[in-house]
Amino acid sequence: MQLITDATSQPAVAPLFTLPCSRHVHVRALRIAAAAVRDARISSGTWHGPDACRTGGPGDQLLHTLETTLDQQIRNHHRDLVPELARQLNAAFAQRTRGQHEVTVNLALPWGANWEHEARRRQREVATATTALQLLLQHAIAHPPSGGQAPDTLAVADLVALVKLLRRCG
Repeated sequence: MQLITDATSQPAVAPLFTLPCSRHVHVRALRIAAAAVRDARISSGTWHGPDACRTGGPGDQLLHTLETTLDQQIRNHHRDLVPELARQLNAAFAQRTRGQHEVTVNLALPWGANWEHEARRRQREVATATTALQLLLQHAIAHPPSGGQAPDTLAVADLVALVKLLRRCG
């Protein structure tokens, strides 16, 4: 049996998932959403019952406004956004897999009880990030970007935060 050791026989190492997810990114997404809601003149307040969710109601208006805002934000980017989103999604799934392995190992060890809360937190955070990136990538493929804004890491983080906000509202 011959062992192959050349560099081309090894799979490529997935990039680390380093998308910022701080309060500052979340606040920027809230500001974008608030500006869109203000421009759409959606009534303020708390909505309850079937009137809130009826067609043309405030909940429906809010959801459509946020979807339109996300579409505009995506279209403002350069077409290189789609490969960047795919790269970030690949990194997020790789991070999720590595993290799941780490959690599985640590839960099986004597100090596993200490890891239960951390395991749930990690699983929730990474699942939210991968879901947001999947939705964002699908939307960017369906409605290709055509603007000039470079798709850097912070711009992708802002889009992901906006998708998370949209998921929470919808």
